[in-house]
Amino acid sequence: MGTWTWTLPGKSCSETWQYRANGTRLSTSGDEVVQGNYEIPRAPGPLGFYRLAETVTTSNGKRDCSGDLHESPEGSVTQSVTRFIQFNPQRDQFIVCKAESLQACFGPLKRVSG
Repeated sequence: MGTWTWTLPGKSCSETWQYRANGTRLSTSGDEVVQGNYEIPRAPGPLGFYRLAETVTTSNGKRDCSGDLHESPEGSVTQSVTRFIQFNPQRDQFIVCKAESLQACFGPLKRVSG
């Protein structure tokens, strides 16, 4: 839980991800604002990654920091994604990976104080 941020390499655009205790999340990236739900286990898997399942419930349909456009799922099939995250030892940063591997990852996202 908490609020996390990172800036895309070579860009001045930042993303902010806020995970709430009630299982909802809010993220902003460029002009994009997305809300959704998430599930994450209390303990990591054997390889040290947490399986993070996210479902988008609403999107403002604007472009994110990468220039991508994500349509709002309203009236269509809900968009779900599974990512794998791994924290640093201090638990104030994490990386986000496509699989339980360091092959395709981005970050680190850093915890925002307060």
